[in-house]
Amino acid sequence: MSTQARIYIVTAANGDSMLVKANNQAQALRHIARSIYTVRAASALEVAEEMSVGQKIEDATENQIESSV
Repeated sequence: MSTQARIYIVTAANGDSMLVKANNQAQALRHIARSIYTVRAASALEVAEEMSVGQKIEDATENQIESSV
């Protein structure tokens, strides 16, 4: 059974919005984010350089939904 695609509106913090046809919210957001950002693992030197100018580490693991066992 496949998921029915629908149109999602993805809105940026500055108020800009885009319409995206996707199977779910995560897919819609990934589609937009992919056109704006790239992601790769940071090297130790990159982490040190960023932190030396005040960059903080964002913790995405805190936003995970805990599954019940």
